[in-house]
Amino acid sequence: MAVMGTRPADVPDEAICIPPGATQTDTILSIQRSISKQNYNSVSWYAQGLYAWAYNAQVNNSLGIPVPPLPARPQIAKLVLEYASATGVPVKPGQAIGEDAYCWAWQTAEYLSLDQVKEAKARLETA
Repeated sequence: MAVMGTRPADVPDEAICIPPGATQTDTILSIQRSISKQNYNSVSWYAQGLYAWAYNAQVNNSLGIPVPPLPARPQIAKLVLEYASATGVPVKPGQAIGEDAYCWAWQTAEYLSLDQVKEAKARLETA
């Protein structure tokens, strides 16, 4: 049975523990690639929804029909990493490199900012 590090107090229950070793960086990069693909798909689908909304808004305006609200903003996932010693004492990322630090990883999400939405909408209107 593998020995796991002690979870630091501020690490949520859903976090996974990535033990120290040669594959720690590869594991983190693999998780980040997966999250990046997820975010790319979310933003792409949202852009398609905005494009369809803009087209339908023009049609609705020409027919005098109310324009529905913008599509819901997607959530963008972020990977959070916290390094800690085996006893759960937090370690700065720069100190964790080449050391025996455990990496605790979890995902959070936040919505696209309104500025990002306005920027995307402006691009659609000038296209």
